[in-house]
Amino acid sequence: MSRVIIVAGSRLHLGFYNIKNPTTAYGSIGVYVEEPRTLVELERASSTSLHGPLSSSEKRMLESIVDLYCSQTNVSGVRVKVTHHPPRHVGLGSTTQLLLSIATGIARMCGKRAMVARLALLLKRGLVSGIGIYGFWRGGFIVDSGRRCLDNMLKPPSRLSDLPRLLFRARIPSSWRFVLIIPEGVRGLKEEEEESMITKPPSVDNDVSTTLLQALLSKVVRGVIDLDLKLFGEGINTIQDLVGDAFSVYQGGRYATPFTERAVEILRGSGAAGAGQSSWGPLAYGIFKARGLEEVLRVLRRRLYHENIDARIVATHARNRGFSLHVESPPSR
Repeated sequence: MSRVIIVAGSRLHLGFYNIKNPTTAYGSIGVYVEEPRTLVELERASSTSLHGPLSSSEKRMLESIVDLYCSQTNVSGVRVKVTHHPPRHVGLGSTTQLLLSIATGIARMCGKRAMVARLALLLKRGLVSGIGIYGFWRGGFIVDSGRRCLDNMLKPPSRLSDLPRLLFRARIPSSWRFVLIIPEGVRGLKEEEEESMITKPPSVDNDVSTTLLQALLSKVVRGVIDLDLKLFGEGINTIQDLVGDAFSVYQGGRYATPFTERAVEILRGSGAAGAGQSSWGPLAYGIFKARGLEEVLRVLRRRLYHENIDARIVATHARNRGFSLHVESPPSR
């Protein structure tokens, strides 16, 4: 009996270039990275079982997808095993990566070709950002359209046209590295906590909105196109600082936690071209050139040790492709 293996990455949410205008909210910028990775294995079974860090509501959503596809095929059930997964609620979009990986594997196990966007809609992804969806599908550097905002409120997507659209996608140079500092024992907001805050976008001054858009177009996107890490990082720093200030009413400051604030300071002080908080944190990231990175990592480890900061450091590169799917056939007899 064949086995389906799905490998995916993690997403970093680098900020918003548009927080709110009269019709649209939360235009997002992000990048898909190789690590921490997501690895899911699926096999046909007599009944369906899900093994991994899933909540009861997530399991119900996935079970409904199993029922949907199995009812159309001769597959009676699927055994799902999550072998690797990014830490949850730290800013890596792990829920979206896990759910899309499992749902994509289920579809393939049942002989179906399901659109990533349609699976995302069924799984209630994309309330705010499409970075995790398009990262899973295509990888690389991503700019999405944001969400339609009616009466100053966001409602969960109910049709494909409600999801954020992919506006721009590009490859990240292979010489760029993303250094993640992930605290031990500190977690960010859970989705239900985030949703209560994010469904009513905060108001921002016109000057802030203009500066955000200028930073995206003239620095961040230009930096990717021209392979200019310094320019890219300058734009990210501007966007991070302005977005952090806009959401300070929710998170008590520019960053989600004192740890995140200090980690960003350390990353910028260690030569990061750009650094900030991914999503609601508490993960902090910095962007560096690959050359000389080992010395940077030694300095970072010493700084964290001397300041008694218990955190995991992950050095990774962009994943310039989306998920990969492999089918292992049973050995021939």
